Amino acid sequence: MRNRARDVPQDVLLIIFDDLSLTELLIASLASRHWRRAARAHPTFWRCITLSKAAPAAVDLFVERVSCSQTALVSLDVHPPLLAPKQIKVVIDAIAANVGRCFALKISLDSFPLRSLQQLMRALSNPVPHLDNFEISSTESTVLRRNLFGSVAPVLATLSLHNISFAPKSVPTSLAAITSLTLRANACQQLPLPDIASHFLQLEELVLLDATVPAQGLEGVVFPNLLTLHVDRYYHSFGNFDAPRLHTISISRLAYDQHSNDDLFSWLEGPLHLEVQDWCEAHQHGCTALRCTGPGGVERAIVLTKDSGHFRSPRTWPSGTLSVRVASASMPLGALRAVGEWFDGRAPELLRLELRFEPDTSLPLYGYWFCEKLESLTVVGGGPGYDAMSHLDMDYLRYHVLDIHMGPKYRGMSMADVSKELELVLKGVNIDAGVQGTRLTPASFLLMLVVMAEELEI
Repeated sequence: MRNRARDVPQDVLLIIFDDLSLTELLIASLASRHWRRAARAHPTFWRCITLSKAAPAAVDLFVERVSCSQTALVSLDVHPPLLAPKQIKVVIDAIAANVGRCFALKISLDSFPLRSLQQLMRALSNPVPHLDNFEISSTESTVLRRNLFGSVAPVLATLSLHNISFAPKSVPTSLAAITSLTLRANACQQLPLPDIASHFLQLEELVLLDATVPAQGLEGVVFPNLLTLHVDRYYHSFGNFDAPRLHTISISRLAYDQHSNDDLFSWLEGPLHLEVQDWCEAHQHGCTALRCTGPGGVERAIVLTKDSGHFRSPRTWPSGTLSVRVASASMPLGALRAVGEWFDGRAPELLRLELRFEPDTSLPLYGYWFCEKLESLTVVGGGPGYDAMSHLDMDYLRYHVLDIHMGPKYRGMSMADVSKELELVLKGVNIDAGVQGTRLTPASFLLMLVVMAEELEI
């Protein structure tokens, strides 16, 4: 077998290696010296280069791979533990010599002693004509130089800063054209939103992590091109700044304060997609990773409305409170009630709904979430233990999600007629029938709808 492997021509090996990841390629290189030479001649070997260990062999391999091709574009990811004194100069020299041909660069300053940071910053002052993505992090607050990348980064589009900031009024001009900005921890406080808006005029995506965004000081702040905003902690209203093109809002670790100004983005309007990634049963009026996306790329969205902390029946629902149109939604089954309360138990424009069984979410459901125009319902099981719908769940879906109460929509219809009105997709869902669950099919679900409609006195 070893002789056969050695007989494979290198050009054939290069074709075989095209489908391998870097890890698989490194494993294949152990087969023989012939395969090792072919692996090191393959673009994957030097295209994405990572240094995650401080061992001498890892540093030597990193330098060798960086130097393998002096013309091709590369991605460098440097985040090993603290480097030894003899390794620092070798790694920094490799970065300085090759940063100009990087299309992506990720650096952890924790890998370098404080006394060597100036040397590293000098290496990062070289022009980067091909750099598209730059991520730099530190556990200690660090200020970047104004001459970052020699003020030359013409194609830099994505910037991520973790505990990294700039001197006041000294944002490098090389960053002016970025379209995606991620700030984590102290970077959010040290680079406030007004400064972001004034320095990054082309910004389309803004991600703020591990920080609370203040509500004050936003009057008159304009993000002319902002499309997507993500914050992972929300305590106050954002309704003070202007983002005319904003269509996606993502919020996690939501903290609802009924006494604060809770008309979050009340000035936004338009159809949206609402996605709830996770749900905590312990907090009945909050969820994590709430995501709202406006279809079409130019629509606007809203997450919460006033009086979202308590439930009011649709009969007393005041017109005009809810200005947003929810076109589609995807969420865990257990989040339905609270989300329904946020929208006063009413989603009149909802056309498509996906419900997912997830750990700690499949509890009996009560409340109302009327969907007058629902066209498609998808129910997705979460695997063994999270795939059984109780009869309470079934009743909730039939009576309170599907808009049976609002009119004789399904009464007198055959199952074929109902299937034309409502597309039903079930993926790995059972009806809880004691010890052994019974598989739920679209036909059996629609049959229950027909029977229920006949029994209702509408």
